[in-house]
Amino acid sequence: MAESPNVRQLLEESEQHWDRLATGRRALTETHGPTSCPLCLHFAFGFPADEVCRGCPVYRKTGRTSCAGTPYQDANEAWNDGGYDTPRFQRAAALERDWLKALKEELQ
Repeated sequence: MAESPNVRQLLEESEQHWDRLATGRRALTETHGPTSCPLCLHFAFGFPADEVCRGCPVYRKTGRTSCAGTPYQDANEAWNDGGYDTPRFQRAAALERDWLKALKEELQ
């Protein structure tokens, strides 16, 4: 299924975001949360509560909001347990990056 160039670009930018988190190169204000994710910034804000995430390719793949059903949940737990600079968080962030890359390739 072909996606619009905008969605492909957002997936690419989100993959790059998670690569920075995975490799310890994140910007000072960059987080693992929705305020730093290009997909979330486009699909999660400004929508009525019952429409949040609905147009996101991650939601279309998993059928779940808030990136449930992806490695994001493990990354969030790892962050809660130790922060961004831990090997556990960086491994989980790499898995999220790889998941997004595979989704991008699947949609092309």
